Amino acid sequence: MQLTVWSNEANPPGPLNYRQIDELIAFLRATNEEDYIVRDPELGTPKIDPLTGKVRTFKGWRDPNYKPDPGASPYPACWKQEFETPSAAPSGSAGASAAPSGSAGASAEPSASAGGSTVSIVAAAIAFQPTALSATAGAPFSLEFDNQDAATPHNVAIKDGTGAQVFITDTFPGPEKRTFEVPALTAGSYPFVCTVHPNMTGTLTVQ
Repeated sequence: MQLTVWSNEANPPGPLNYRQIDELIAFLRATNEEDYIVRDPELGTPKIDPLTGKVRTFKGWRDPNYKPDPGASPYPACWKQEFETPSAAPSGSAGASAAPSGSAGASAEPSASAGGSTVSIVAAAIAFQPTALSATAGAPFSLEFDNQDAATPHNVAIKDGTGAQVFITDTFPGPEKRTFEVPALTAGSYPFVCTVHPNMTGTLTVQ
């Protein structure tokens, strides 16, 4: 399968040509040990600094001597921060408070079921199983999330009909299973998605 590299800043916008793709690859591989010439994107000629009259250059960004720490994760450390949201304290802890029903970005720490129904969903092979869930309107429920994709982070973000997020689980790599308490939702259709892998989608029907 061939992947097309697309640019929305080209004139006209469209797929990059072979030379532009080669230049993009060269830029990604550029090390900080060398100076590189800034070239006109259309003509390929060196650009001249109007103040100095010299050819403009830049240093690459890649450190060829960099080595990750032993045992480092293959994922950058920032991926957790990207998907973190304020969450309620675990059930039964001092001062714990549940997220308000229907609040945007609400999430909960793993906790035991509060006696309501349980909805189960599995993440496997970068896909949700099943993709159609159901819950009772006006009643909180437990969401049992089983991430079976080893070393791959997933989460479950539930949204309302406008696309606003009403609940999100923690983001965590598998294999691991966690249970979350979802506040009561009004009747309706709620799409859910993994924010790390937006191709993972499904629908929660509340009735």
